[in-house]
Amino acid sequence: MYYEMEGSLHASSTFNLHIRRKMAGIFLALILAAAGPVLCSGQEAPVTYTSIIAPGAGTKSGQGTVAESINDSETIVGFYMNTGSWPNGTQVYHGFVRSASGGYTTFDVAGAGTKAGQGTEPVSINASGTVAGTYYDSKNVMHGFTRSAAGAVTTIDVAGAGTGSGQGTECIAINKAGTVAGIYIDGAGTIHGFIRSAAGAVTTFDVKGAATGQGSGTMVSSINDAGVVAGYTEDDFISQLGYVRSASGSIITFEASGSTSSTGVTSLNASGTVAGVYNFDQGPTSGFTRASGGKITPFSLGVVTEVSSINNAGSTVGYLLTAKGVIDAFIRTSAGAVTDFVPTGCTDPVALHINTAGDVVGYCLIKNQAYQGFLRTP
Repeated sequence: MYYEMEGSLHASSTFNLHIRRKMAGIFLALILAAAGPVLCSGQEAPVTYTSIIAPGAGTKSGQGTVAESINDSETIVGFYMNTGSWPNGTQVYHGFVRSASGGYTTFDVAGAGTKAGQGTEPVSINASGTVAGTYYDSKNVMHGFTRSAAGAVTTIDVAGAGTGSGQGTECIAINKAGTVAGIYIDGAGTIHGFIRSAAGAVTTFDVKGAATGQGSGTMVSSINDAGVVAGYTEDDFISQLGYVRSASGSIITFEASGSTSSTGVTSLNASGTVAGVYNFDQGPTSGFTRASGGKITPFSLGVVTEVSSINNAGSTVGYLLTAKGVIDAFIRTSAGAVTDFVPTGCTDPVALHINTAGDVVGYCLIKNQAYQGFLRTP
């Protein structure tokens, strides 16, 4: 399953949302050998593709640039790898911010490690340009951080977070007010959710009934500007139930399809609609959306459908695996219209985030099997 395989790309952590998490695209590393060159399907309307290549990014296999998130001002945040290899967990992470005009700022948080699986990994950016992410220190402990548009860095360590390898605090999403949502892993390896206001007030929470063993607990995927948080419960690294937590703290749990489904929430928009993936009875992964009123719409676009992000118009993005073992990125509107796409010069694209205007960022593979970020502008 998607969430089981996700951790395979990050050796320094006992789990990895990345969804990418936000993260996302982990299955790519496992099926890459079977996926040949991909050509555009012909369904694409005229759009513009821009390559996102951070200064200093490596050009060898498993190195390169990943564009994680884009705000409505078209500022992009992500990370790059200049040594090691992402698939085998020997990479070192470095952060970058790219302005709408194309200027890059690279950065490393003080205290970030410089060995395999360590470094600085930004994953989310809000309207004012404040970035949230995680850095991994020399002992492989996770620490959250925010970085303002002016470059001021604030580190975040939630009380109760463990201090061993693969433990600590991970920032996953940030909203317009600067409120950060994420998780912390305690000394026993149990995962808990947290919310931190821009002023520094921290609220921790656990979904009732969530498992409490190592690699289990309450995962956080997204927070919207109203302070609503979405995520899923996890048991032994396998997603179980999706949940939505209101700004006042009430939590609703749900299954995407059937009592034997495994539901993972990956994103949340302004209206409270969530998007994610599910497996029914351990079958192929499919996508779904859930409106704030509770209506669930499942969809399957290929043998595997992975959903990364939903915007305020209800459009979702992610990637799909065809029956021929080919990977395409996709956009699916709220009405169900689907466009699959491959950026120019790329293979095996993974769309990670979509903003209000429909701009999409993600990554793909280029020459030498290096990663390259992309921006797709409608």
